[in-house]
Amino acid sequence: MDGLGETMMERQLALNLELPAEVAVVGCGGVGSWTAYLLAMAGVKTIWLFDSDLVSESNLNRIPIDKSWIGKPKSKAVAALIQTVRPDCVTMPVGMFTKQLAGQLGLGRVKWIISTTDTLRSRRLVQEWAESECVNYIEAAAEGDTGSATGQAADWATADEVNPGYASVPVWCAPCVSAAVIAVSHVVHNQPMGDRTIRLGWGKTEEGQEFQIFDSEVEVVEEVPEVIDLSDIDLRTISQEFDGVPF
Repeated sequence: MDGLGETMMERQLALNLELPAEVAVVGCGGVGSWTAYLLAMAGVKTIWLFDSDLVSESNLNRIPIDKSWIGKPKSKAVAALIQTVRPDCVTMPVGMFTKQLAGQLGLGRVKWIISTTDTLRSRRLVQEWAESECVNYIEAAAEGDTGSATGQAADWATADEVNPGYASVPVWCAPCVSAAVIAVSHVVHNQPMGDRTIRLGWGKTEEGQEFQIFDSEVEVVEEVPEVIDLSDIDLRTISQEFDGVPF
């Protein structure tokens, strides 16, 4: 915890978190901003922030920054956010993630890279690079009322890849935080997700809506109603009554 006050971090020291020295976050929107923020709060010393997009007013319902950042780079906005709470954290805001840029930056030294982008092409690009460099990959996303994370590039895509999800998919801040929590928790416990998928959020049920937790590693077993064997019972000999009516 070099550079961080012992009193500030004492509540988490007993947890023996395995904090990596550097983490790369690709995408600094609703999910990426919270992911980077939580990594910094936990004590990660260096965070790479990849995003070529600019902040728009519609981003402000889920990115914890003010209106003064509208029209400015998301990566720089998130870097500034982190500096307000962890000035000792080295933030490296850069543009769009490409394999060439990653090579120029020597990014292969990071142990983890978290992709939070909205296009299938960009997520696959990041995963391919991570596999080639033996870097742990996590993908985190939010949609509607649900946040999720997985260790594989999911195959979902918006109807039009040039119209990214952040501009077309309904979402709010809580699922973004949920997705970030899942991803960051795996990073600081040094647990690759592999093909595991975890989702948190509200979903429809027969009774309406309720908060649901899905984990692909947990087998869902449907309860089978107990079957009563009536073969040895002669109903004609039963003398009990129900509401005064014999049966």
